[in-house]
Amino acid sequence: MGGSRQFWFETSIPLAPTTIAGAPLNMDAAKAEAVIEGVKTQISNLEAEIATLTGKDNKKARNTKSREVADLKNGADYIDAIRVMRGEEALQEHNKIGAAEEAARLAAEEEAKKAEEDAKAEEAAKEEAKKKEKEDKKPKKAMESAGISPAERAELDRLKADLIARKAELKAEGMSGGQQNKDPQVMEWVARMQVLKAKAGELEAPKEKKSEKKKGGGNPEEITKLTEEIETYRQKLVTDFGYTKNEIKKDEDMIEMQARLKALG
Repeated sequence: MGGSRQFWFETSIPLAPTTIAGAPLNMDAAKAEAVIEGVKTQISNLEAEIATLTGKDNKKARNTKSREVADLKNGADYIDAIRVMRGEEALQEHNKIGAAEEAARLAAEEEAKKAEEDAKAEEAAKEEAKKKEKEDKKPKKAMESAGISPAERAELDRLKADLIARKAELKAEGMSGGQQNKDPQVMEWVARMQVLKAKAGELEAPKEKKSEKKKGGGNPEEITKLTEEIETYRQKLVTDFGYTKNEIKKDEDMIEMQARLKALG
């Protein structure tokens, strides 16, 4: 039976000679896989042949073929091939791979794998850099570039709404715009709004004062002084209280100063 096994390995798997053939395999995963596939093919053929040997007359032939299958499964190279595929060392000396050669092979594989990973990482870094460059070129929202947090932005918006409501209450009580501005609650809210606006970079720079000389019988100095006061007050309504143009026009103090200016002109 040993002769049969030798004959099968030498004829059926020429790329993976057996122990008896005397040619070292130095079995790695690829060679082990070839040995296993070759043995499985041979076993499959034998089992197919056994299936055709039916009846009492073929019992001896079936037993013979079954022993051949068992011999194939117990073959030295087949067992070594299974061990190699499981990550274990081959038992037969001719199937063992030299330690130095195997270490060099593993090192080469690891180096190639690392080089591939480094190349992928470098490519990913380049893509990320391009993406960041595009993002940096996009215009930033005022809130994002101003350094104000979402919570502070919400607080600022709430203060504006509260301030408008408070001044409406004071106006209903008969207070003028100037009196409303001196209300303790209003002053506290305005101070906090100034801090938040400064942090957000939303405080408007005061406009340059322009001297307007109008033709008429009024005193030019008084006209200039009142014009500057009106512009200063307008800026205060915008920056401190968040007034709109329509709200400025309806402000009682503004109306009174505009009337005085008109009278002087």
